[in-house]
Amino acid sequence: MALARPSTVLLAALIDSPAIYHAAVAHDLPAMSALYRFLIAVPVAAAMLGVLRAITRNYGEQKEGPIRARSERLDADGAAAPPTASPPPAEPEPQPPPPAQGALPG
Repeated sequence: MALARPSTVLLAALIDSPAIYHAAVAHDLPAMSALYRFLIAVPVAAAMLGVLRAITRNYGEQKEGPIRARSERLDADGAAAPPTASPPPAEPEPQPPPPAQGALPG
């Protein structure tokens, strides 16, 4: 964890901003209490930013080529070959009709 990064210290100050306000402006919170809260907020902010950095670490990197919707077969001269017709879908086997209501099997 990077505790001394400016982004960590700024996020900790943002998290602790109500305590800093009450200690510095309103004077209804002791300054030591605000300082303790800030010191607790620094590792919390470092952990939050560490998780964010871990999630976005590989964003924008692409290790393999572009994914194509379909591949084209090329002829020897590099021209695209005409698409081949796909075989017709197989028809499902006919199922015997269900037995009538109330009929005994066999």
